[in-house]
Amino acid sequence: MALMAWRAHVKVMEDSVRVRFIQFSENALIIKASIYVDVSDFCVYLEVVGELNLSIIKVIQDADAHFAEDASRVMLEYGNASELQAVSP
Repeated sequence: MALMAWRAHVKVMEDSVRVRFIQFSENALIIKASIYVDVSDFCVYLEVVGELNLSIIKVIQDADAHFAEDASRVMLEYGNASELQAVSP
Protein backbone atom coordinates (compact mmCIF):
# COMPACT_ATOMS: atom_id res chain seq x y z
CA MET A 1 0.00 0.00 0.00
CA ALA A 2 2.64 2.57 0.97
CA LEU A 3 4.90 1.39 -1.83
CA MET A 4 2.08 2.01 -4.25
CA ALA A 5 1.95 5.67 -3.18
CA TRP A 6 5.69 6.05 -3.79
CA ARG A 7 5.43 4.38 -7.19
CA ALA A 8 2.52 6.67 -8.08
CA HIS A 9 4.62 9.83 -7.60
CA VAL A 10 5.07 11.39 -11.04
CA LYS A 11 8.88 11.68 -10.64
CA VAL A 12 9.53 8.20 -9.20
CA MET A 13 10.71 5.48 -11.56
CA GLU A 14 8.06 2.87 -10.74
CA ASP A 15 10.19 -0.26 -11.08
CA SER A 16 13.00 1.21 -8.96
CA VAL A 17 11.17 1.20 -5.60
CA ARG A 18 12.66 -1.35 -3.21
CA VAL A 19 12.06 -1.50 0.52
CA ARG A 20 13.88 -4.20 2.47
CA PHE A 21 14.25 -5.18 6.10
CA ILE A 22 18.01 -5.64 6.27
CA GLN A 23 19.03 -6.20 9.90
CA PHE A 24 18.40 -5.94 13.61
CA SER A 25 20.33 -3.46 15.71
CA GLU A 26 20.41 -2.93 19.45
CA ASN A 27 17.56 -0.41 19.38
CA ALA A 28 15.92 -0.80 16.01
CA LEU A 29 14.91 -2.82 12.99
CA ILE A 30 16.85 -1.48 10.00
CA ILE A 31 14.78 -0.93 6.87
CA LYS A 32 16.36 0.32 3.64
CA ALA A 33 14.33 2.18 1.01
CA SER A 34 15.86 2.68 -2.44
CA ILE A 35 13.85 4.89 -4.77
CA TYR A 36 15.11 6.35 -8.05
CA VAL A 37 13.66 9.64 -9.27
CA ASP A 38 13.66 10.84 -12.86
CA VAL A 39 14.81 14.46 -12.59
CA SER A 40 17.85 16.39 -13.72
CA ASP A 41 17.26 19.62 -11.78
CA PHE A 42 18.80 19.39 -8.29
CA CYS A 43 16.19 21.72 -6.73
CA VAL A 44 13.39 19.53 -8.09
CA TYR A 45 15.25 16.45 -6.83
CA LEU A 46 15.38 17.92 -3.31
CA GLU A 47 11.66 18.72 -3.48
CA VAL A 48 10.81 15.15 -4.49
CA VAL A 49 13.08 13.69 -1.78
CA GLY A 50 11.35 15.90 0.79
CA GLU A 51 7.93 14.68 -0.35
CA LEU A 52 9.07 11.05 -0.19
CA ASN A 53 10.58 11.52 3.28
CA LEU A 54 7.34 13.03 4.56
CA SER A 55 5.41 10.10 3.10
CA ILE A 56 7.75 7.68 4.92
CA ILE A 57 7.03 9.47 8.20
CA LYS A 58 3.29 9.20 7.48
CA VAL A 59 3.55 5.46 6.82
CA ILE A 60 5.31 5.00 10.17
CA GLN A 61 2.74 7.12 12.01
CA ASP A 62 -0.20 5.38 10.30
CA ALA A 63 1.24 2.03 11.42
CA ASP A 64 1.29 3.36 14.99
CA ALA A 65 5.06 2.81 15.00
CA HIS A 66 7.87 5.21 15.82
CA PHE A 67 11.51 5.88 15.13
CA ALA A 68 13.97 4.27 17.52
CA GLU A 69 14.83 6.38 20.52
CA ASP A 70 18.46 7.40 20.82
CA ALA A 71 18.95 6.66 17.13
CA SER A 72 22.10 8.38 15.99
CA ARG A 73 21.15 8.54 12.29
CA VAL A 74 18.51 7.93 9.68
CA MET A 75 19.82 7.01 6.23
CA LEU A 76 17.77 7.18 3.05
CA GLU A 77 19.16 6.56 -0.43
CA TYR A 78 17.80 8.15 -3.56
CA GLY A 79 19.17 8.25 -7.04
CA ASN A 80 18.33 9.65 -10.44
CA ALA A 81 17.56 8.05 -13.77
CA SER A 82 21.13 8.27 -15.07
CA GLU A 83 22.43 6.37 -12.02
CA LEU A 84 19.79 3.66 -12.51
CA GLN A 85 20.74 3.27 -16.17
CA ALA A 86 24.40 3.10 -15.25
CA VAL A 87 23.83 0.06 -13.00
CA SER A 88 21.30 -1.71 -15.21
CA PRO A 89 22.62 -4.55 -17.39
